[in-house]
Amino acid sequence: MMNKKIREAILDIMAETPHISKEEVIELIKSYEGSIDIKKLVEKEYKAKASRLMTTFRDDRLIS
Repeated sequence: MMNKKIREAILDIMAETPHISKEEVIELIKSYEGSIDIKKLVEKEYKAKASRLMTTFRDDRLIS
């Protein structure tokens, strides 16, 4: 999820630049957000997979 202040700043730049490209927006995001925490993203993905697996297990076993 993008920080609200960063999102607003980028939207303001987009409003001032009528024909901004997707690549330019990507560069803006990179410059405002900095580097991505890969470990955090991997952990988030594992948690999502575990949640889906647990939900499937409960649905298959009719467990609440």
